[in-house]
Amino acid sequence: MSKKKIFIICTIIFFIVCSCLIFFVLTKEKLFTTNSNEDITSNIVNSSTDDERECTVNETVVDTTILNEENISILEESAEQQPIEEIKNSNNQNTNTDTNINSDINTNINTDTNTNTNTNTNTNTDTDTDADTNTNTNSNINTDTNTAINTDTSLKPTEIKDNMLQDNQDSVLNEEQKTSTPTVPEVKITYYGDSNEDGILDIADASRIQRHLEGSDVLTGQALKNADINADGKVNNADVVLVRAVLARMYSHQITNPLTNYVLYGDSNEDGILDIADSSRIQRHLEGSDVLTGQALKNADINADGKVNNADVVLVRAVLARMYSHQITNPLTNYVLYGDSNEDGILDIADSITIKMHIEGSKVLTGQALKNANVNNDGKVDKTDAILVQEFLASMHPNTLPYKPII
Repeated sequence: MSKKKIFIICTIIFFIVCSCLIFFVLTKEKLFTTNSNEDITSNIVNSSTDDERECTVNETVVDTTILNEENISILEESAEQQPIEEIKNSNNQNTNTDTNINSDINTNINTDTNTNTNTNTNTNTDTDTDADTNTNTNSNINTDTNTAINTDTSLKPTEIKDNMLQDNQDSVLNEEQKTSTPTVPEVKITYYGDSNEDGILDIADASRIQRHLEGSDVLTGQALKNADINADGKVNNADVVLVRAVLARMYSHQITNPLTNYVLYGDSNEDGILDIADSSRIQRHLEGSDVLTGQALKNADINADGKVNNADVVLVRAVLARMYSHQITNPLTNYVLYGDSNEDGILDIADSITIKMHIEGSKVLTGQALKNANVNNDGKVDKTDAILVQEFLASMHPNTLPYKPII
């Protein structure tokens, strides 16, 4: 059997099936419209208010809409099983069927209109108002029914699937927006000095900071922030010294607050180490090339006399030369700068004059100034001390003042 014969047979079968479906639809529609017309006629005749007439109109529109939906569903099922060319033919036939349906419905409704008009005229012979009302109601029925039928449009199966997919995507996006909650970043508290993050300030914290500086235990994140006990933005030996000083109860400290009320005497560059760099920085400060402020200025006053002058430079160098024992957490007080009676760290003629004024009683020396004025370290300040200062300035006693007395 050739392909052409098979195609012809399939086409004939298809048209037979379509004819049966169309006949079934038309038969069902006529029965449906006959029943609905009878209901409309009885409702209009028996109704006495405008509200009941409106309900009848709505029922007619709904029934007509249901009819179109059933017709569309049947056509869609048949369209999915047909080739593209046959779908076009069936669409034309469906269009003709819809036209016939619309014409039949309009005919039936118009017939009902005439019937209703006549019935109302015979029944309400005494009042023309009721007849006019019935006529208007029937015209509204025709308008609403035609509108409901003509404005109904059908969607192709592919368009229905696309719409369903789009609705699913929109619902998923809406659910994600509802369920998604903004992430709140975790706020960590800085415990100043607590480098091992155990909430306790102890010797282990100082040791860990020391290892960090040596490179054997590098701190990062919150541990690095905690290690900066004085909150100067640097983790260096000063933090090690300060943690140990707190543990030795030299300073009062709450780990929730940075340690600011402290002095590392002589440490003018704030690195926690007393070295030649500190004396050099104090010297530059005195020359005006590197002005110290804040904690650096407090640290530069190694002897805690309330002044940053050349005496601090001399004393830092004396400590580095191991002439004096000094812990940077304490001021240097156990020292003597022989001949420096005015405590400026410089031996000059002013020191000799100050000693003479003290002897004469015009200026009384006390404390560190009095110790410094005793040039020969004999336990008293007299004219000899003033003369020895002048001789030193004349280079008569080298390698003595201010670190050694002239004996």
